[in-house]
Amino acid sequence: MKQIRKEKPQEYLLLLDTNILWYEDKSEIVNPSFEKFWNAYTSIALLKLIIPYTVKGELLYLIEKSAIKSIEKIEENLDKLSGITNSKYPKRIKRHSIKRQIENKFNKWLNGKSGIIADTPYSEIDWQKLCDKAIWRLLPFSEDLKNKENEKGFRDALIMETVINLFNNKNNHSILTFISRSEEHTSELQSHSFISYAVFCLKKKILFLLFFLF
Repeated sequence: MKQIRKEKPQEYLLLLDTNILWYEDKSEIVNPSFEKFWNAYTSIALLKLIIPYTVKGELLYLIEKSAIKSIEKIEENLDKLSGITNSKYPKRIKRHSIKRQIENKFNKWLNGKSGIIADTPYSEIDWQKLCDKAIWRLLPFSEDLKNKENEKGFRDALIMETVINLFNNKNNHSILTFISRSEEHTSELQSHSFISYAVFCLKKKILFLLFFLF
């Protein structure tokens, strides 16, 4: 009797953009919507979570910035209280420890998902080509139409270089899936002919782009 060989389940390498994890309420380390997505699909698919180093940095910077604003408000209120009571109150919150505490919180979350950080492939990047794109405002170095003064592009470029590097080095049995809310990434990935197809999901007026890279 011929033995039936069981095929290995399809593995999906799930790569996330910053705008998927970002959440306005900074008491949440990541967007609760992603938590719901993760909990719903890890039970039916083999998912491996990968966070680009630049995405982690962007996210922690935004959370730290929010934390610093909270500290400034606390200190301002303490100064007001000092004026009312004519007493001095200690400002015990050490700003230099905030970044470390936030990073520890993020790492704990990532470890709970058995996720990994994808390093920026500095040695693999064509820096001359990247600089030329920046000079001529080619994707992802496009102008921010909402704010002409806003710098846009460099961090996006590092994220895309990480995606491309992971694609080039992944094994043939895995599908690399990049999730973003940025339509600009579509043109960038298409220019490398990496997209087999893209799925656009409109839910609660939020556009999610899932790029399946084979």
